[in-house]
Parts: sequence; structure tokens; C-alpha cells
Amino acid sequence: MGSLIRIDENSGKNPNFFEVVSQKSIYDKTVSLVVNKNVLLNNTQKVKSICKSLAEEEVEIKLFVDGNVNEKDFEDRPYIFSSEEKEKLIELNNFFAGIKNVKSFGFVDINLGDFILDRYERNCWNLQQILDANEKLDAVVEYIKKLKMSPFETMLFIHDYVSNNFGYSEADGMLNRNAAATIVGAYEKGKIVCVGASSLTKAIIDKLEMPGLSCEVVNVSVHTDPDPEVIKNFEKEVALYPQFKEDLEDLKYYKKYGDTERHRFCLIHLVDGKYGVNGDYLNDATWDGQAHSLAMCCYPVSDVQMFSKDDFVQTAKDVDPMMSTKDFSKEAFKLVKLKRRGKYVPYVVEKYGKNSAPIDFNKYKSAFEVVCAKTGSDEQSVARKVGDYMKNSEAQAKKFFKPEASSKFVHQKDKKTDAELKNS
Repeated sequence: MGSLIRIDENSGKNPNFFEVVSQKSIYDKTVSLVVNKNVLLNNTQKVKSICKSLAEEEVEIKLFVDGNVNEKDFEDRPYIFSSEEKEKLIELNNFFAGIKNVKSFGFVDINLGDFILDRYERNCWNLQQILDANEKLDAVVEYIKKLKMSPFETMLFIHDYVSNNFGYSEADGMLNRNAAATIVGAYEKGKIVCVGASSLTKAIIDKLEMPGLSCEVVNVSVHTDPDPEVIKNFEKEVALYPQFKEDLEDLKYYKKYGDTERHRFCLIHLVDGKYGVNGDYLNDATWDGQAHSLAMCCYPVSDVQMFSKDDFVQTAKDVDPMMSTKDFSKEAFKLVKLKRRGKYVPYVVEKYGKNSAPIDFNKYKSAFEVVCAKTGSDEQSVARKVGDYMKNSEAQAKKFFKPEASSKFVHQKDKKTDAELKNS
């Protein structure tokens, strides 16, 4: 089958690394090299030298660039490259094409423990797919720049773009198992999950480099109490297949602790003098997905304490990202109990909640009118679209938040008229 050798940041700094690779692969006819993308770009000549030397020894080489799509590297933006980096990748691709024993050159997003060689090839982006995604991303960024919008208007545009241009998918039936978690997968398949949505939102904002608008990615946990209907169906399944003891243990665990899912969204730092907005807000394009809504765009940080069906918590694994464990729901459930007794405040609320005053309904309306007008709609179409979005946003807000939430989409009694807004 051949060997798999990872070239990470530490090994890439090793002056004797070429000898290490050569010794590991000397008895193999096939070697799969999985290279950290930063090592590839910063040590290009070394990687070239390794591949050329192995090829001269008649070793078949499969070279993969590791995109690091995992919980530990959640701040990274896999597969997003500058113009200079793209030129370097194209040059590398041409170089490898000239070496007959380099059989493949692609980009993977498989976690460190997945050492099944054939999966690397089946879960691989080629260079053209990477370049196409970067071209589409850059085109969106350039389009936004030409619109010359304010930071708040820009954020509404980005949220609408990410939430309504990609369908939600867990990557079922997709070639790449983490496809919907990456920007490349989103552009390739038109499908996205929370990791991909937050990565794309952050990538656009980062590339814009707009004063008054910046973004961080936030890892959280969303906990739901045991659902009687789920328990009933679970018990039927366990009764049908009593031989599966693990199912019985899972049922007991669910009855006691409910269910906790990982989730990822964005923390937006927003300063916009035009609308009098200055604060930190949460942005969730996934939960507004396909709803033509702005309810989850720049909502107050403290409102994560006011979800109507779920409990928002941040475990140590969320603040200091790690892979989840079997006791993840148990850990979250403990925090939920403390939260309900008023003895627990999530980290993001504790740090940013005080600087997150709700944005007035009419400010959303006025800003979105500008967005629609600048993107080419006529006056009648603008009015219709803005009206639809405001109604949808109210519906979404009532779906996700309790009446006590501070979002102005929840509190319609706090709406201001245009005249009142101008005087405020």
C-alpha cells in the first residue's frame, strides 16, 4: 500500500527532514506526502527537492496539501490564498506535472487520525477547484467594494449572500466528507454547514479590510433537553434490536442528559456612524439559511441566553477548541442547570454582552433599502423585497428567541417611525 508521511510545521523546520523522509520511504514503491499548507508555501523548494529525489528513486508520489479543517484550527481559513500564493500554487502544479512519478497533487481536509490512504484521494480537491473558489470569493469582495456601502450595510449584504446562496447540507452524497464545511465545497456544490458559513463570512470580511467591520469565529454548544417523542422512537428501536447493547446505553444517556450539538457562528465588531451603531454582535447565517431573513444578523450577544427551544452554553472545549468527547452532553447539561439557576454566564456574553445594544428595527430597514437599491433593484422591487425581509425577520426572531430577548425583531412595539429615527 505504501507509507503516509506528514510534513507539518515542526518537521518542516527540521534541517534533516529530507533524510528522514528518504529513510521512511526507501522500501516503499508508493509514498503519500501530506504537507501542511503553510509549510508548502514557505518551504516550496524543500518540498520540490523531496519529490524530485523520491521520483528519481522510482518512488510513486502522491502529494496532498492539508487544509486543517478540524476543531483545533477553527481560526484558520482553509484554502483561501492571496494572489501571490495562487501564483506559487500554479507554478508548483506545473512543476509536479513535469515529474512522471508524481501521480497526484491535491488538497485534503481530513483530520489527523484518519490515516486511511485511499480516502485521501477520494476526499481531495484539485488545484482548479481551489482556484475557482478563490476567484468566486474575490469576485464577491470586489463587487462589495464597488458598492461603497457603510459597514452595517455591508454586513447585511454579506449575511444575505451567505445565508441565501447556499443550501444546508451535512455533505451526504458529496465526494469530500467535509465539503460543506469548507469555502471550496460551498462554491463547488452550493451546500454549506455552520463551519462553512462562518468561514465564508469571515473570509469576505477579512478580505474587505473595511474600517468599522471585523469578524471572529465563535465555537459554541447548543443543548436540548430530552424529547419525549425522540425517547419513544428510541425505545422502539432498542426493543427491536436488543442485541445492540450500545443503543441501550445511548438511550439511557439521552434520557439523562439530552443532546448537545456543536455550532459555529461569527462575532461581528461593528462601528457605523451613519446608523449610530457601535458594538459587538453575533451573526448566524446558518440559522437564517434560505429564510430571506436578517433576524440572525448582528443580534445582541446576550440574546443567546434567550433561545426558545435550546440552551446555549460554552464548555471549555468551545472556548479552547478540542474534539468533543462522549461526556460532552453531560458537561453541557451541568452548565445548563447552572444557567437556569442564574449561576452561569457563557464566556462570549460575559466578555461582549455589555457592548451589544440591540439595533433598531428601522435601522435594519433603512440600511437594507440601501443594499437593495445599490444592487440594482428598481424602487418598487426594493420596497417589496425590504417588506418581505422585515416580515421574514420578525417570524425568524419569534421562532428562535423567547419574548424576553432584546432583538428589535422580537419587540415590534419598539419600532420607530422614519421621522423618529431621524430625530434620535
